[in-house]
Amino acid sequence: KSEALNAFKQYKALVENQLDCHIKMSRDDKGGEYISKEFNEFCADHGIMHQHTEPNEPHQNGVAERSNRDIAASTTALLVQAKLPPSFWPLAVAAYVHTRNRTPSAALHGDTPYHSWTGKKPDISHFRIFGCLAYVLVHKEKRKALQPHSKKCIFVGYPEGVKAWKFWDPVSKQI
Repeated sequence: KSEALNAFKQYKALVENQLDCHIKMSRDDKGGEYISKEFNEFCADHGIMHQHTEPNEPHQNGVAERSNRDIAASTTALLVQAKLPPSFWPLAVAAYVHTRNRTPSAALHGDTPYHSWTGKKPDISHFRIFGCLAYVLVHKEKRKALQPHSKKCIFVGYPEGVKAWKFWDPVSKQI
């Protein structure tokens, strides 16, 4: 919650650079992180209308609430299916959202959020099953003679900005 304003500033910069448009309005659930003097001043300085829903009335922000519910349920399903502990929830959320953004949406008349945002058709050839077994190459400079060239890991997602995968090594307990 303490990072809300900074995250909003970063999102605003991303929208302006990628889409060449400006945020006109922000609506929130009146959580403390959104009603600070600093947040209000930032919105006012940038001409952003700042609206709040009524307390304990989540239906006023129905799209966001439904999205949060879907993400939470899907994250739980991914973790259960992969037999991974709840501590892996950030990776499961990121993997689910990555996949969801590249899946057709009825709200976009069959288009994908990725295509709507970038104008490019998403490539889904890199999709893998969250939690599946994977054999990861151990680069030559990181292994000694006669050692295996790969190690067993678990697929846990897609790194941002790189055409690659994320794996968790259960032996070293590292991503």
